[in-house]
Amino acid sequence: MHLKIAMLGYGNVARALARLLLRKTETLQRDYDLTFSITGIATRSRGSAINPQGLDITEALRVVDSGDKLDMLHQGPPLADTFAFIEACPADLIMEATWLNPQTGQPATDYVRAALQAGRHVVTANKGPVAFAYRELKELARAELDENQAKVEELGRQLSVLLLPKDENDERSVIMEIRGGTGGDEAALFAYNLYRMYTMYAERKGWKTEILSVNETELGGMKEVSFSVEGDGVYSRLKFEAGTHRVQRVPETEAQGRIHTSAVTVAVMPQAEDVDVELAPDATGWSAGREVDHDHDWVVQLAASDGAWRLQGRLPRGQRAVRLAPSLAP
Repeated sequence: MHLKIAMLGYGNVARALARLLLRKTETLQRDYDLTFSITGIATRSRGSAINPQGLDITEALRVVDSGDKLDMLHQGPPLADTFAFIEACPADLIMEATWLNPQTGQPATDYVRAALQAGRHVVTANKGPVAFAYRELKELARAELDENQAKVEELGRQLSVLLLPKDENDERSVIMEIRGGTGGDEAALFAYNLYRMYTMYAERKGWKTEILSVNETELGGMKEVSFSVEGDGVYSRLKFEAGTHRVQRVPETEAQGRIHTSAVTVAVMPQAEDVDVELAPDATGWSAGREVDHDHDWVVQLAASDGAWRLQGRLPRGQRAVRLAPSLAP
């Protein structure tokens, strides 16, 4: 195993450690199969040097002992400060032996914190920097934990929705019906507000809307309105809007400022698929088409005679439904 080491500080303690490593080089390799290289040294007053292949420690000791600058041994772009050294030096382990203010832990604490945040292992000659750095990192980790916990809860809710069985109608367009309920004219105004809300939302989503029928009031409200919303995935977005909607407010129709409660009902129906019906004249002169659903026990017949179209349906238990459409020539 080869270990790359960077040294922060090169005072008496650091130089003594460097000499010890030189003396123990053969022992470390023989007994522990460990080799090492010192790839960088940073000092406060003697400059800094980085060599990715490993500095000549004997030469580094000579330079410092003679009072010269370590910059003469540096390979690479100039280093602005110790933080730039920590970022640039290729090292698995950083040995810290810099000057420390016992009251603030500076600047050694900042160096240790930067090294830990850069993912480096740190060995320090002083307990102070590690104590200061880990205390602050613990506070940062606690704040990050609280933030991520909220994210986990939100992602859990999103995952629960994604795991729900997919509705086969989700991709269909819809027909919506809004009817005013309790509240009279105020309910009609509220129905109009909801209609505007849904159509503006549809416009933002790029969907197409079209009014199918509407019953308006003199005050600009809507007693009832039916409209279509066409686009991709419309039903999946709007299906949960179905039901009763209630509002409590001072209505425009109230002269004394009292709060009224009004309600409307919203129906959201996926548009049905087209059904092909074949028309053929029979002996009576009628043209008739027939559609049978054996699973639900109903029959629909479409017939035309004398310019009138009729839609007839036989429902379960002998019930019968007949609806006359507007006159239309066959």
